[in-house]
Amino acid sequence: MLPNPDYFHFGKTGIHYGLYGGLDYSGGVEGGKITGDNDPPPVDAYDKLFYAHDRDLQEATTTEDRLEAHANVVAGVYGLLTGTSPDWHIF
Repeated sequence: MLPNPDYFHFGKTGIHYGLYGGLDYSGGVEGGKITGDNDPPPVDAYDKLFYAHDRDLQEATTTEDRLEAHANVVAGVYGLLTGTSPDWHIF
């Protein structure tokens, strides 16, 4: 499944996708944060991965936590693009 081109847009910090994909972009706001129940819902499966990535980064307390959040979003996008799970044996 490919991402929907209609959900890409440019902001001050670069290209964004949906409401959660992009550098320092969360909840449809540059510099935004995941707050919980009041967060706008992700627009699709890709944006749902980016939401989880943002949440995981906000909750990360170690470098390992941050690396795992990044690896998880990359693996998730790979899965959506190919329909398979990567067999990278990183963790």
